[in-house]
Amino acid sequence: MYECIRRLMQTGMNVFIFPGTNIGLAVNIFFSFAFIKVQGNFGPFLDDEEDFLGELSQWLILAQLQMTLLLATGVVAPQGGVGVLFFCLSAALFVAVVVIVA
Repeated sequence: MYECIRRLMQTGMNVFIFPGTNIGLAVNIFFSFAFIKVQGNFGPFLDDEEDFLGELSQWLILAQLQMTLLLATGVVAPQGGVGVLFFCLSAALFVAVVVIVA
């Protein structure tokens, strides 16, 4: 039930309430922090490995949302050093998730 609520809030927010706006991204970042906290404190999954993987995927979502917001507002240039750093961070978190799942 936790995962369904999380997915509905994070996708529904951007699709129905704030479609295509930076406010939607900012609110989604807030919800990502909240879901990371819930994930860490309550461990909604049966296995500890699933809780760890769920929290790691939440960090990946948060990094992607922050990168998207920074790129959308023009604060960071996609070809600049910070843009490359965010891309490397996102790639490393994605690889970590794939390795854990495998």
